[in-house]
Amino acid sequence: EGYIHGMNNIVEGVRQIRWEYDHLRLADAILFWFSFETLQPIVLFELGHWSASSKPLAVGAHPDYARRFDVVSQLGLIRPGLPVHSDVESTCAAANSLA
Repeated sequence: EGYIHGMNNIVEGVRQIRWEYDHLRLADAILFWFSFETLQPIVLFELGHWSASSKPLAVGAHPDYARRFDVVSQLGLIRPGLPVHSDVESTCAAANSLA
């Protein structure tokens, strides 16, 4: 069996990706948080996908997140008026207001 970064094998990787996909689809709203410790390329991909939908979103990115400018700029184009919060607390509060 092959190795996927951060996963023990391909079967587990496929199962995890499918679970995330299914549950994001079922969610009434989605919270995205970008910490400064890593680039989180899959989360960027998921944000791109869901920002093109009508699903309610709450988005936050730490001020030191390396791609914060991109997140803010891209969301400003596809979701004008959707704020990108700078801390977890206000991102969670925004998500709670969507429920």
